[in-house]
Amino acid sequence: VLESHSVVLSCDFKPSPKTVEWYKDHAIIEPSERFKPKRDKNTAELKILRLNIGDSGVYKCKAGNAETKAKLSVLDRKVEITKHLQDTEIEEEGCAIFTCELSEDNEEVEWFLNDTHLYPNNFNEIKSVGKCHSLTLKHVMPEDAGTVTVKVQKRFSESARLKVKEKPAV
Repeated sequence: VLESHSVVLSCDFKPSPKTVEWYKDHAIIEPSERFKPKRDKNTAELKILRLNIGDSGVYKCKAGNAETKAKLSVLDRKVEITKHLQDTEIEEEGCAIFTCELSEDNEEVEWFLNDTHLYPNNFNEIKSVGKCHSLTLKHVMPEDAGTVTVKVQKRFSESARLKVKEKPAV
């Protein structure tokens, strides 16, 4: 199964057991935001959301003396930047727009200006739609000049230069 996808493990019992426990590599799995066990008469299911590499392992469904196992292998998604950031030069107080496109949908990206982590606010607009990601810097001043960086999945990054032309003093 690919990283960031979901999987459902299920097992059937006859007769219906009183309790069912799920284990990963001998450790009991507690219900959480990502691990969702479900019971329905003779069937037990474990839904695992937003898989990551660390979820690989042997899963066991146990009811009394009865148990069954399955090996889950989570494959690393090879995400690449398919449309790269471009150096940008704008006039003071203008808007600078940086965009990139990734090979996969719904990837987590972070934006930085001169190593400062950027968040959406009155000066920064951050958008992600499918594979496309953009940063709009509003009311840019000469001191904002430098390097804009997009970091993908906290794994790799790409940078572009921001140049700001000062308005002539009148």
